[in-house]
Amino acid sequence: MSRNKNALTDTLFNIEKEARRRVLLVNENKTKYTQAARTVLNDEYLFYGKHKSERVKEFSYLGSQMNQTNSISNEIQTRILSGNRCYYASGKLIKSRALNRSSKFKIYKSLIRPVVTYGCEAWTLTGRDEQHLRIFERRILRKIFVPVQNKDGSWRIRMNYELNELNKNADRVRFIKCRRIACLCHVMRMDEKGTPKEILEWKPTGTRITGRPRKRWIVDIEEDMQIIGIKGWRK
Repeated sequence: MSRNKNALTDTLFNIEKEARRRVLLVNENKTKYTQAARTVLNDEYLFYGKHKSERVKEFSYLGSQMNQTNSISNEIQTRILSGNRCYYASGKLIKSRALNRSSKFKIYKSLIRPVVTYGCEAWTLTGRDEQHLRIFERRILRKIFVPVQNKDGSWRIRMNYELNELNKNADRVRFIKCRRIACLCHVMRMDEKGTPKEILEWKPTGTRITGRPRKRWIVDIEEDMQIIGIKGWRK
């Protein structure tokens, strides 16, 4: 990470130089670079030594989608698509009559939900993101908890409140918020010189862009803790 293009070029050149001393090579196909939203760069490639890196708007790092606008919504949509593929891969088990509801629900919790919630500890959720996550989960729960029969003999799908009762109100959004609080507790127990804790306590400098700022991760978690009645958590 660098503040300008020249500093980034020097950093990459030093990395390539030290890697060559250790008989390691830089893979140009896997080495990309991106820019912050406020930075304007017209060059498509960044040259350092004998190598060059392509400029991209987003890239995948350790299974998570990174983009130049730092939008979590794009990452959530990507996770939902991955969860959808996992659901169709295990669709025969979900629809099988040989398995009871408990077994199907365990399949969902152990196979599908981890794919969707991967990296959720760092998410800052908006109302629209929560809605997309709940819609996807309810679609799967309606397959697990089959339709019910009315008194007149007709069949109907289960209502949202019925799914919440069967799921004991432990939907995916609540699961994500619990994971974020647990992650915050882990960071607070770290040493003062730990990188995650330094980033958490760091205060941005300079001027921000015009418009309403996006909600910060720590502010989103503090609102959740106020709802469940946690006070004085920093102590």
